[in-house]
Amino acid sequence: MIDLANTVSAYQKDAVEKWEVTVKERMNQNRIEKVLKNLQSAGNMAGKTDENSIKYSIRDVRKTNNITVTYSVVIPKSKQYQAEVIMVISGRKWDKTTEKNYKKILHQATGRYFTETSQIFACLVTSPDAIIEVERFLKYLTETIGFERQKTQIDKISYSRIQKNIYGYTPLWNQKLDMNMQSVNVQIAQVQASNKKTQLVIGTPILINEY
Repeated sequence: MIDLANTVSAYQKDAVEKWEVTVKERMNQNRIEKVLKNLQSAGNMAGKTDENSIKYSIRDVRKTNNITVTYSVVIPKSKQYQAEVIMVISGRKWDKTTEKNYKKILHQATGRYFTETSQIFACLVTSPDAIIEVERFLKYLTETIGFERQKTQIDKISYSRIQKNIYGYTPLWNQKLDMNMQSVNVQIAQVQASNKKTQLVIGTPILINEY
């Protein structure tokens, strides 16, 4: 997230409108019980049960420079499936203070609730007021982080905000996915904002949420 946000901010000041980091990890029953117990002190906890699982949600009540932290714990009723812990850290804008507070939150949470096997997904949305020409921005990414474009998908659905999806790879970031026998760890969605201007939604190693 830090590399991504600082790269976009260096391209154009105040270009970051909002950002989000998701940390996921599957755990066995013994471990999930310990994590759930620790999470009870992190914030307000709510739970609900359906026929397949027990789901808990925890919202961190601490306010840190407008950064929001939430946790989700999903415990399947069937013992053949592992439980999953999900943490989402999100905020608006990006500056040095935000970066410092984000690093502190991530370090504390990953050290307490997660291990090195967890997966981290980062997502950033540029401001609709930012003036970003897509091809020029992609060239900038190539020059700064070694971005290599692997694939471009044009969205032809008339009512969709999405205009195109661009997939690529940078050797600077460790996490990656294999797509058509190519390594991918950057996805860029070009979308149309409500003011008809272009916004970019950038994710690594891939976008996992609706945009």
